[in-house]
Amino acid sequence: GESFMGPWGASFIAAGAAISTIGYTTGAALVGPRYFYALSVDGYVPGIFSRSHKTFKTPFASVALSTLAAAAAALFLDFDKLVDMTNVTVSFQYAATCLAAWKLSSMKSKVIPFLGLGVVLYFVSQAHLEEWLWSLATLSLGYIIAGVYRATRPKAKPSGSALSENRATI
Repeated sequence: GESFMGPWGASFIAAGAAISTIGYTTGAALVGPRYFYALSVDGYVPGIFSRSHKTFKTPFASVALSTLAAAAAALFLDFDKLVDMTNVTVSFQYAATCLAAWKLSSMKSKVIPFLGLGVVLYFVSQAHLEEWLWSLATLSLGYIIAGVYRATRPKAKPSGSALSENRATI
């Protein structure tokens, strides 16, 4: 930024990057617990993660788990590894969203979801092998935990879903 726009431009770009990073991490902090909540409601992780706080109606156990997972990652991985792993892992989510938009779209032209998928594939193609390995290991661990839990959990009661009985504010 400095060679292009001078010292003022470098400061402007740094401030923009800081604001963007804060916005992204704040959004991730708000969304992360909701993933655990939804997985719990669907029976992929224990039911405690779909319980909501009596006063605030938030999934308190999911918030605690997300916080612990983020703290552990911050303690044991360096910043570059965290950024790289996040970029590749989030790209899986974006790709799934593009495919879902294509499938669920009522538009005659379904070009936009495929353009989005193309952008995601381009960004993912820039990732290094180590980034892929960290991301795939993390995703695999999640699938293993969900699979083991579903295979060993007690059978659910047919009386109704956890979502209707215990609705959290999501």
